[in-house]
Amino acid sequence: MKKLYQLLFIIIIIGCVSKQNQQLIAQEKGSKKYKSLRRAFLNASSAEKLLLVYKGTNDEFPIDSLLKLKNLKTLKIIANESKMMKFPEGIGGLSALENLEIVNAGITTLPASLGKLQNLKSLTISNCPNFADLPKTANQLANLQKLDISSSGKGSTFPSIYTLSQLDTLLLYNNKINEVPEVIKNLTSLRYLFIKANPIKSLPTGLGGLKSLVNLSLPDKLETFPDAILNLTALEHLDFGMKANVALSDKIGKLKKLTSLRYSNRVIRELPESLFSLKNLKQLHLIGGKLKSIPSAIKKLKALEKLDLYVESIDLLPQEFEKLKNLKKVSLGYQNTNLMLGVLKQVTHLKLRNKQIIEIPAELSSLPELEELDLGYANAQRFSNNIGKFKKLKVLKLTGSDIEELPKNLAILSSLRELYLDKCKKIRLSEELGKLNNLEVLSFKNARLKALPLGIGDLKKLRILNLKGNLLSSLPESIGNLTELQGLIIRGNKITALPANFGNLTNLQKLDAASNDINELPHSIGNCKKLEYVDFFQNKRITKLPADFGALPNLEYLNLYYCTIKKLPTITGWQKMKKLKVVCGELKELPEGFEKLQSLTYLDLSCNYLEKMPESLGKLTQLDTLVLGANSFPTLPKSIGQLHKLRYLSLLEIPFKELPEEMKLLKKLQFLDLQSTELKAVPSYIGELKNLEELDLDINQGIKAFPSEIQQLKKLYKLSIKKTGLSKEQKTQLKKWLPHTLIVE
Repeated sequence: MKKLYQLLFIIIIIGCVSKQNQQLIAQEKGSKKYKSLRRAFLNASSAEKLLLVYKGTNDEFPIDSLLKLKNLKTLKIIANESKMMKFPEGIGGLSALENLEIVNAGITTLPASLGKLQNLKSLTISNCPNFADLPKTANQLANLQKLDISSSGKGSTFPSIYTLSQLDTLLLYNNKINEVPEVIKNLTSLRYLFIKANPIKSLPTGLGGLKSLVNLSLPDKLETFPDAILNLTALEHLDFGMKANVALSDKIGKLKKLTSLRYSNRVIRELPESLFSLKNLKQLHLIGGKLKSIPSAIKKLKALEKLDLYVESIDLLPQEFEKLKNLKKVSLGYQNTNLMLGVLKQVTHLKLRNKQIIEIPAELSSLPELEELDLGYANAQRFSNNIGKFKKLKVLKLTGSDIEELPKNLAILSSLRELYLDKCKKIRLSEELGKLNNLEVLSFKNARLKALPLGIGDLKKLRILNLKGNLLSSLPESIGNLTELQGLIIRGNKITALPANFGNLTNLQKLDAASNDINELPHSIGNCKKLEYVDFFQNKRITKLPADFGALPNLEYLNLYYCTIKKLPTITGWQKMKKLKVVCGELKELPEGFEKLQSLTYLDLSCNYLEKMPESLGKLTQLDTLVLGANSFPTLPKSIGQLHKLRYLSLLEIPFKELPEEMKLLKKLQFLDLQSTELKAVPSYIGELKNLEELDLDINQGIKAFPSEIQQLKKLYKLSIKKTGLSKEQKTQLKKWLPHTLIVE
């Protein structure tokens, strides 16, 4: 049986409806003693999941309003910088609650009634800086499996939870806890313990009693290695944090099941021999600022698959690295430029972070299995002469480097599939780029490019070309030769036109040309039959689309927001169109064939000059969202009643004097925006819109009364009537008719 989830947002400024989740949204003003809040909850009595964004000014949260939600299983409260100094005793009345999360509150503790939540499985208290401790009754939460008190802690006390035998996960990172008590050993089911980023200097021997522990993240301030860890025989993941200076025990090898070790010590000079007896170790992340060498014993780590090694002054890598047959991924941060990288014979993925690199190291060419090389943010300015030896290199990342030009023998990289030169602001492109015959992905994001070489058209296998955020004013005609191109991203340039032969890109599926200065589209773009996604956002000089553009059979998304569109082409295609935005243009009429948009679920035609909505609108039967605001048509077509799936309808700033009676057929409508119209009355059939949750009638001076039928809207949680012609008596009557609705006036 499909579960019903209703989410409640309580905000003071604006609420947004996610119709797919049947959300309930209300506004809360603390000065009104939460009357509207209590009303809002009545219609959510079957809710199982509740998200509440609280901006009230009262110290205590009105929990009594929540007690009506008898089926509530998940409650998340985001206090959002409010006071919320107290959480009332009533919380214990939510007997079905399984998950409770409190964020950004000023609370120092939770009430004793917390212990009554016998079904509670997960408790999270996050970013609550004044929080001191849980009540003693927290030990009564017999089914609690996860406790997360992170970035919350005015006090220094470890939570009092020593009898929770079912607790599986305890997350206490980034608090001010300075001591872990001996009785932690009582948490015998604990498998995950995270206490990093706390000022804890030592750990108790009782920690060694956590025989089920598989993942342990330690605090950064430890002064000595906690020997109790050596008794954790089930431990698989051990993290000493990024700032620890504690020396590794020479008995670390006792942790036979350890598969992942993260260790940082900026003053360490050598590693213990027993580290290399960890036969199951697959991942080793090591930061050792003073480490001079890696022992030859590293060859014993036969299972090692990934190594992250960040050091300052290591001399070289030992020859024994060649014996680590399973080592495939290596990340190195170092200063020495002669590290003997050639010993990484079996490595397939290599990431180097060294600002002293001014040339791509020649020794890398001796790595026969290398498939991916990342030299991001190095000072590399040029390639080595041995570049041709990268026989298997498929991915090359030089993001943020000082590379100035591509080598003349670039074509030798016959296996290269992906090249990333993002943020390479010194790069000068040459025709050599076009010699990468097998290249499939090319990215030059934010590289200050002013022009592309003609040779780019020789990249016959290119699938993705990302040129976002450059200074391009045009694309070369040769771009039309990229017949395998599927994605072209040119957002955020200064491009004024697309090449005339753009239509040769017959495999193009995504075109993102937002935020450019395109004047006119080439007629050939209609040949791009596979286009699914097109974004021309903020190209203010685009006034029309080519005739054949309306025939694109696979187009699903079209964004013409802030284009000066005066006319859309006749629609003979667009059968798969799901989302269409033609906003803030100069559109006066809808195109012929408009009724063919049978798959459309989202249509935004707001802020145009439309003088009439055709009867064919009713044929768009899949519409879920319809935004027509700020247009000139005086009425809606009667066919609007055929939009049986419509849930969101915005008609603000349209000179309506009345609405068609057929609107009563919109049985699924949840949101109706009628701000700033010329309505003289609210139609009596409003009561037939049984699912209506929000109705906005702000700035309608002509509305001086409401029909009594409005009291039939049992799900209406918000009614906005600011700047209407309603008298005080009428507003009082509305509140009587709608006792459970938040009325904003």
